[in-house]
Amino acid sequence: MASISFGGLVSGLDTGAIIDSLMNVEALPQTLLKNKVTAQTQDLTAMRALNTKLSALVDAAKAAAKPDAFSLYTATSSDKSVTVTTSKEATAGTFDVAVEAASATHTVITDSFSEWPDWPAVISITGHNGESVEFNASGRTPQDIANAINLSGAGVVATPVRVGVDSGTGQPLYRIQLTSKTPGAEGQFTISRGSVADGTAVDLESEGATVTRAGQDAAVVLWKGTPAEERITSATGTFDDIMPGVDLTVGKDAVGTSSTITVSADATGRTNVAKGVVDALNAVLSTITSYTTVTTSTGSDGSQTTTAGVLTSDPTTRSVRDSLLDAISDPAGGISLATFGIELTKDGAVTFDPDAFKTALTDDPDGAQEALQKLAEGLAKTSDSYADSTDGVLTKQIESGESVLKDLSDQVSAWDTRLADRRAQLTQVYSQLEVTLSQLNGQASMLAAQLGTLSTSTGSK
Repeated sequence: MASISFGGLVSGLDTGAIIDSLMNVEALPQTLLKNKVTAQTQDLTAMRALNTKLSALVDAAKAAAKPDAFSLYTATSSDKSVTVTTSKEATAGTFDVAVEAASATHTVITDSFSEWPDWPAVISITGHNGESVEFNASGRTPQDIANAINLSGAGVVATPVRVGVDSGTGQPLYRIQLTSKTPGAEGQFTISRGSVADGTAVDLESEGATVTRAGQDAAVVLWKGTPAEERITSATGTFDDIMPGVDLTVGKDAVGTSSTITVSADATGRTNVAKGVVDALNAVLSTITSYTTVTTSTGSDGSQTTTAGVLTSDPTTRSVRDSLLDAISDPAGGISLATFGIELTKDGAVTFDPDAFKTALTDDPDGAQEALQKLAEGLAKTSDSYADSTDGVLTKQIESGESVLKDLSDQVSAWDTRLADRRAQLTQVYSQLEVTLSQLNGQASMLAAQLGTLSTSTGSK
């Protein structure tokens, strides 16, 4: 429970203010430590921000330095119903394709029934390869039959659909929609009641079942009408690697169409690779600038105050900047990077001209790629030497700074305890002073009373 004190009730002194003043003096060492904590925290915040930007530059530069970084292609189809996608394995080229058929998934609808006609309910499903799966249903209702089919492992999905009421029995009538899990011709199947193995199977198509959609493969013809004509099929409608790194997809809307497929270098994508490196580099340089800029402000009285950035005097930060500028200034194969739209300004920023880079890609694609990748390699190596999570120079400096901050914070906490104890001591001293003064006042009052009595008795004689 906290103690309650009333300072100066006897002495008339403001002992609370006196103690606060004394404590302000006592706390000066802690105040200095707190200022150091604040400064160290600001330094670490700035260094972490710089390290984050450097890590992003490492990622962008390493990606751009990969051999396949410029293996970016776009593909177009002269008919929008035929879609084309590319990967890094693609190469430029053109070919014609005619679409004959679209992929379809085999679907069968049974005749309507309220109860399976046989008991036990033996069902057989025969796949496209002639192999049959035979199983028994646990009951005769449409849901029992559907459950048995779904659990049979025959690769067919069964869904009962209510279609009316049996006029004779009043029971609800259902049809079961059966859909193959396998697209294309391989997904074709037949369903029978009874056993195929013992010869009692009856194909449900002979009893009113309908194939609403026959399973078929998508089919396209390459170089149609020429001696080189080739017909190829796909169960899914997607023709993987119809050219290296090129996938072609056709749907039902594409049937009967002829398209010219053109695969070409993705100039925009390649330009964006270069832009990504330059943007990441500028993010590092602008971060350094924001933390090292010296500013001057003028007060209301006309006086000027100069404030340095938190990393202005940090040698590691200067080293980072200098190393990156050296990397950007180094000619690529003896050719200035300005040829490829990359320039260092007098303000220490890097500009990127995408149009100039695209022109360089057109005029000398290998040279442009080599120039950017050499730049990316240099930037990646430089940035990683500072930002590497294990032994990067800046990373280690941050770790060291965090250790210093912890030590300073521990010292501040220790001073909290010391100052609390000191305040308690001073409070006790001044409280005791009030007690002593109170006792002295009491004694003085008693002596005064005694002297008054003595004086009265002496005068009466």
